[in-house]
Amino acid sequence: MKRIEAERKNAPGAPGRQGATRRGGGAGAARRGRIKPPGPLIHRMGGQVTTADHLVARIAGRQHGVISWEQLLAAGMTPRMIERRIEKGTLHPVHRGVYRVGHLAPNTEARYLAAVLATGEGALLTGKAAAHLMKLLREPEPPPEVVAPTKRRIKGVRTKRMRNLKERDGWIHQGIPSTTIARTLVSFDRPDQMLDELRPLLGR
Repeated sequence: MKRIEAERKNAPGAPGRQGATRRGGGAGAARRGRIKPPGPLIHRMGGQVTTADHLVARIAGRQHGVISWEQLLAAGMTPRMIERRIEKGTLHPVHRGVYRVGHLAPNTEARYLAAVLATGEGALLTGKAAAHLMKLLREPEPPPEVVAPTKRRIKGVRTKRMRNLKERDGWIHQGIPSTTIARTLVSFDRPDQMLDELRPLLGR
């Protein structure tokens, strides 16, 4: 799973580096009055100064509008700042430690990614949800189903524990860590029945 975790860590949630704050000094500074230092939201990325809210918007924009608690902290938010944005309605809790940014409009990818992030490190979308994401099923959107090395109970998400998940079992599909087609088929109770449904789509 090292490759998948590297992609997840290097993609949208990398922490910004806080810009240095310097106070003016000497007679010149005294004549101009006290210089107000930048607030705690200022970060410097690629030579550009950006607020934490802008960083959050950038991260969420690459993740179907979803962001995790850890990514909010990495963007420069404090727990109190997160709480205020929840109160204002700019952050919407979806699962514990996972939020939608700005709105809660129905979105399959956002729902699935939120479930994966909530399940924790090494989690992969699997089963019918993964098959639906890969357009291998023609039925209505199934609920999220996630497999991970450790199992968590998450409302509205079917979770499975699999300690022996290998790097080759997963990939990033549409920005969502998911099981490969082969592993997805194995996750079904009747893989042979699932293959029968897939043959028309695969042209076999």
